[in-house]
This record gives sequence, C-alpha cells and structure tokens, in this order.
Amino acid sequence: MKPDIRFARAWAVAVMAMATVAPARAQDAADLVVRVTQLEEQVRSLSGKVEQLQFENRRLAEQLRKFQQDVDFRLQEGRGGGAPPQAAAAAPRGADPAQAPAASAGDGFERGRSQIQQGDYAGAEMSLRQFLNASPKDRRAAEAIYWLGESYYQRQRYSEAAEQFLKITTDYPKAARGPDALLKLGMSLARLDAKPEACATLAEVLRKYPNASAEVRAAVERERRRSKC
Repeated sequence: MKPDIRFARAWAVAVMAMATVAPARAQDAADLVVRVTQLEEQVRSLSGKVEQLQFENRRLAEQLRKFQQDVDFRLQEGRGGGAPPQAAAAAPRGADPAQAPAASAGDGFERGRSQIQQGDYAGAEMSLRQFLNASPKDRRAAEAIYWLGESYYQRQRYSEAAEQFLKITTDYPKAARGPDALLKLGMSLARLDAKPEACATLAEVLRKYPNASAEVRAAVERERRRSKC
C-alpha cells in the first residue's frame, strides 16, 4: 500500500472514532474510507496494466529479434557466403578487389536514399541492403537502416519496417535518427493493430529523447491521438 494511501485511511478511521460526537462527520469519514479503498483498487489495476505493457514490449522485441535472425539466415543462404555479384562487377579491370566493396557500398547508400526520394522503395531496399551487407560498421549504417525501414513502411510492410526501426533503438540508441526511428516503430506497431505496444512506444519517445525536435514531438502527439492512447 502506498504511504499516502495508508495516511488517508488512518485519518479516516480517526475521524470515524468521533462518530458519537459528530454523526455527520462519521458519514463523511465512511465515504472517505470507501473512496480510499476504490483508489487502492485503481492503483493496483494501473500497476497491473503497466506490467502487462512492459511484458508485451519484451515479447514483441523478442519476436522481432527472432524474425531478424531468420531473415539474416535466409539472406546468408541466398548469398552462399560469397560477395554480391554487383560488387564484383563494379570492380574495374586491374583494380585491387579489396577496394571494390567499399566503393559499391558507398554507391548503394547514396543510390538508396535517392530511390527513396523518387518513390522507388523496392529498389531502395535492394541498394540499402547491399550497402549494409558490404559495410555493416560504416558510420552511416544507422541512417541506412532507417531508410531501409522507411522503404518497408511506405509499402505497408509494417512488420519488416518495425524490425528495422527497432534495430536502431536497440543497436544505435544515440544515433541522430534515434527519435525518428522510435516514432516510426510506434507508428508501425499501430498499423499492426498492436495498440498497447504502440502507445507505450510513442510515450517512450519523449522520455528517452527529451530534446527531440518540434517536428518529432508534433508527430508523437498526432499519432497518440490517432491511436487513442
């Protein structure tokens, strides 16, 4: 029991002890005890809901992690452990093969962003995956993951989009795209009809990123209203 609730109950009981002197006050005290009891029930109910939301968030994160592992495994099988054909073709004759992946990766990142702007989301997915496969530790990796998630989101492939946005919040929490990614994760969950998880994620944006831009803040409020959080 919360300390303030215990205090309120003790005070109410003390007032009831004066019932022989002030019957009207005794009735007020009885009403207060009822209200305090109701408040206790509400606190317990809210605590249970918070714990349930936390559990659902952990469950969703685990599901997305397993999904990501499965996708990565299939991609590895598809590549057969070799270098992407595009990288090999991009290397000029007589050039050092070790330099080819870096050049191709850089082209893939810029090409992917350009394709996003042009609305070629399927093409952007291919370009950005090529870049990330070739240079997973590149300083632009978080940005590439964000745009990869956007390529899925724009095609209403919300589960795959959520996977990419979640990857930024877990692997690159301090990235410049962190607030945007967490916002888009909440939006993706809302489109998947995971309303409790979506609302919890949207509430987390401003808690985790108190200095988020005005644009992100406005989008969070808009999405919370839309999801009726």
